[in-house]
Amino acid sequence: MSISRDFASLANQGVTAAEFDKLDGVTATTAELNKLAGVTASTAELNVVTGGITTLGAVTAGSLGSNVTGGAGLDGSAMSVAIIRDEKSAGTQGGGSSTSWAVRELTDISQTSPAIVSLQGSGSTKRFRLQAGTYLIEWQAPGYGVTGYTTGLYKYTTTAGFVAYGQAARSWDNSSMVTISPGSFVTVVAADDTDYQIQQKCQIAVANNGHGAAAAVSIPEVYTIVKIIKLS
Repeated sequence: MSISRDFASLANQGVTAAEFDKLDGVTATTAELNKLAGVTASTAELNVVTGGITTLGAVTAGSLGSNVTGGAGLDGSAMSVAIIRDEKSAGTQGGGSSTSWAVRELTDISQTSPAIVSLQGSGSTKRFRLQAGTYLIEWQAPGYGVTGYTTGLYKYTTTAGFVAYGQAARSWDNSSMVTISPGSFVTVVAADDTDYQIQQKCQIAVANNGHGAAAAVSIPEVYTIVKIIKLS
């Protein structure tokens, strides 16, 4: 049934907002009924909405939270965002590549409050730890002169294995060395604290800068980047 059409029809016959509410068993806010048919009703007549919603100025528990704002997560909690990077001093190369899966280094975290991620381990065990929740994870990692290569998001704890693989890429073009930063994004659900790694596999092992060549422009060099958004 079209409430807008039926209400407009009844309103044309002189039926009041309160009487219309008795017909369909649903009450609404003054503003809502005014929008339906241009009929003004008193707040007293329209102060309750059936179905358990007692206030339309706020959202009931179990939906989006007490207030709906642009920064809210899917469950109404504050949205948290974290950026993890491999940042090295100016002129420092990204490190050597491997023809086997190799762990990309991560050195720096910038995140909103409340914090959602921390760095764990070092070297081949370097990883980031997420608290229980649902996350959108996006990453990219450069390669230099390694021909074909790709990346992957690796679940380090609780049934280890790759969660998703990144884009296929080639860092050799027309016999010239070029740096390409492929990556991907995926939604993950962590039941408990869970550790992840960014790994990379290349066709050619290149020492020192297979994982990225320094720009050498007197500012810090940034290589691997991971962006994390907590959805709930």
